[in-house]
Amino acid sequence: MFNGKRRKIILASVALLAVSLVSVVLASPDVHRYIFPSLPAHGNTPINTPMLWPVESNVELNQSTGFGSSFMVAGENASPMVVLAPGGSGTIPFTLSSPVNVSFTVSLSMYLGENATTPGVHFSISPANFTVNPGQHVASTLTVTVDQDAPSAYYSPTIAIQTNRQTSATGEPYVGGGPVDIPSLLIANSVPSCLYLVNEQEIPSNVLVMNKPSSGPATWPVFVPSPYLLPNVPTIHLSPGQTTDVLFGCFSIGSFNATGQPNAVEPDLLRMNVTAPKGLTAEFLGNPADIAWSGNANIYSVTVTANPSLGSGTYQVKGQASLGSHLFNWSLTYSVS
Repeated sequence: MFNGKRRKIILASVALLAVSLVSVVLASPDVHRYIFPSLPAHGNTPINTPMLWPVESNVELNQSTGFGSSFMVAGENASPMVVLAPGGSGTIPFTLSSPVNVSFTVSLSMYLGENATTPGVHFSISPANFTVNPGQHVASTLTVTVDQDAPSAYYSPTIAIQTNRQTSATGEPYVGGGPVDIPSLLIANSVPSCLYLVNEQEIPSNVLVMNKPSSGPATWPVFVPSPYLLPNVPTIHLSPGQTTDVLFGCFSIGSFNATGQPNAVEPDLLRMNVTAPKGLTAEFLGNPADIAWSGNANIYSVTVTANPSLGSGTYQVKGQASLGSHLFNWSLTYSVS
């Protein structure tokens, strides 16, 4: 009985303490202001609570010039990829606008990752410094120029935005910088169907099971293929007699040193079996392609060719592959006409 009475007293005390804390939180204007801020109407009412608003950007890829067009698949998403041959150049226009009813100045610069180099590839932004006023959509253009002797390479460029309102006095809005998400860039002599980015860490581990024969003892565990399937991608158009490539950019899992920097790692080899319907041929090139990328990654190629007499229709090419001990499947749909 004593224990039950004591338990009721403790529970009542906890409940009273919780009510008191809630009352303090709701009564405190500072806590209410910063933990539960109310958002203003977009771009037209004053902001009393300091908040961070990212610069709004829009890439006008349909207005770009000089590039071949493909796409890159990473995770569950397919996104545009542009292609330039050595000796070529291309432009990508984009606009920036203010997310709130204030003006700010902008400084734009290229970012390709820490210690990244782009031999033979040159990026320029014009204009790179300007003012954005409320209601404006200020246009700028990224120009990419490639030397004639530039090596084939894959890049993931980003335009970094800096503003003069990333710090602000109390009661004024912050307008933070951020990226302009331009497409990934491939320097190559031909335009591939697509580029799959395959990261070992994203492929589920294979399952270890005991091999149990109909008679006799179980043997050592064996690997069972993972059911992992690379995401579907848009249908690819192919003309009779045309040849195209499917690229696979493969990351290998590495380790990190005490400072958090990746240790050198020998990329795992990609192995693959490819099947194609009658009228199409598909060949996996077992050696990595001569396309520069990250130090712990390789790019491989599957060449797909349509017979010159192939009739119109929809055809599917499939592959079963392994990257180290990680197994995956993929398929691409081709529309021939």
